[in-house]
Amino acid sequence: MEILKSVLEENISYYKNLEKEISAQLIHLPKGSIKNRKIGKEDYYYLQQRNGDKVIQKYLGKSVPEDLLKGLEERKIFEQELKKVKASLKILREKSSSSDILLSPLKELLYFLTKYGLWDEGLEIIGSWCFKIYQEYFGIEKFP
Repeated sequence: MEILKSVLEENISYYKNLEKEISAQLIHLPKGSIKNRKIGKEDYYYLQQRNGDKVIQKYLGKSVPEDLLKGLEERKIFEQELKKVKASLKILREKSSSSDILLSPLKELLYFLTKYGLWDEGLEIIGSWCFKIYQEYFGIEKFP
């Protein structure tokens, strides 16, 4: 049980750090969206941003700066990634508070692998989380 708790805590720590890194990146990226207005035959571009309840528009000119477009695209990607990270953190926190839900299937799996002699046939558990299981259940002292 301690192994799974430590694995969950390790993953929670990883996602918290990732959340901080993404949030730090978002601070430096521009917010808003580009709006196009056609006046006569000319196109004029504005950066539209929300400030509380107000929508503010900043004139950009007859063309949109490439670095602004790139920054807005990066922001969108980081915001999507941040949503995934927060969803993962939510799941991990739920599982860490109810570790019996996660523990039972693992205990059952280890039981059947042992019962049917699959370890003797060369079965291996792989992945970074499995080292803790090998240490706890099989007496392996060091990570490879």
